Amino acid sequence: MEQQINLEYSLPKIGSDILNKDNKYRVIGHGIAIAKENKEDELPLNDIDKKILNFIKKGDENNVNIDHDEHGFAEDTPHSCDDNCTPLDLDLANYIDNVISEIENFSVPYETKWEKDYLLGFYRPFHFYEDWGIFIKATGQARKTRNLKRIIDANMSNQYGNPNLDACYIISKTFTFYHEFYHHKIESLAIKFELTTRQPYYTSGFHCLYCNTFNTDRCLEEAFAHTYAYFETCDNLHPYLNRLGVSARQLRHILKKLIIKNSPPGYNLAEKIISANNREDAKKFEFYFFEAVLKYSHKLNTGNDLDPLSDEVYWKNFKHATHPILFTENEVTYVVDFDELTEIQVINFLLP
Repeated sequence: MEQQINLEYSLPKIGSDILNKDNKYRVIGHGIAIAKENKEDELPLNDIDKKILNFIKKGDENNVNIDHDEHGFAEDTPHSCDDNCTPLDLDLANYIDNVISEIENFSVPYETKWEKDYLLGFYRPFHFYEDWGIFIKATGQARKTRNLKRIIDANMSNQYGNPNLDACYIISKTFTFYHEFYHHKIESLAIKFELTTRQPYYTSGFHCLYCNTFNTDRCLEEAFAHTYAYFETCDNLHPYLNRLGVSARQLRHILKKLIIKNSPPGYNLAEKIISANNREDAKKFEFYFFEAVLKYSHKLNTGNDLDPLSDEVYWKNFKHATHPILFTENEVTYVVDFDELTEIQVINFLLP
């Protein structure tokens, strides 16, 4: 039976979730919330998920090759870098290197607590495309699902639990979606600067920094995309842990060791950022990324250096910096079908 509570001291948005120490509640009216169970009986599989899983289960190895040399997020390549994207100057390069050094030093005490991927998905920015949005590759998800299952089955330590094929797919697709969603959040940050400065901070700024750092350790956008995907996947799959066949700790190990650790340069820095498993610690490092991309964009557009902050933590006052234009139930998420050509629109991609 559902339990109602009265919300006497706050007015959360209707439809939002709130937490207390015992339950999660869904707000259904002003001052009223319904208790939600912390466990789900079924995995959140929608029709397109079932189609991909059916392909995985019926396909042979020729259809779903497991090639250990493939990289998972390789389609997150920069859009058409050109001569307008001037290289990083020494000061900014050193600034980013110092951020990386801080992250590495931070992670050292946590390392004792704790493959290559495929073309899993990509994001098309609305600054460059009319058909913009998040694109999930069905073939990549099929390959990653089978590879995750193979590695987990071969592991005898129970480090990763006992997820079935459906569970491995849910983990892969959820992580991929949130990784790509983060790129949209960063583009949404650029829009805020463009509206106030009337300068093309994304096309001649954010995008150019990405061009100049892609596939290197300095590509902080990919590092924090993986970081964001890690925390969001842990949070969003928590109600399904029993059905996934994993504990919260085992899910974290799957994400960190089987998805993040051996990702390409830049992406894999997330392994160190999440080493404390603390979102607030990760957020502090993200502020340095925001500062770096703003410094670069400002100089590229004005020719002048941006006045330095006395402390990057001031970014915490910009609470909605990366508030997205679209939401997770958006209409601009597509699955690229197995023919690698057909793009299937999927609303509420993360829901059954």
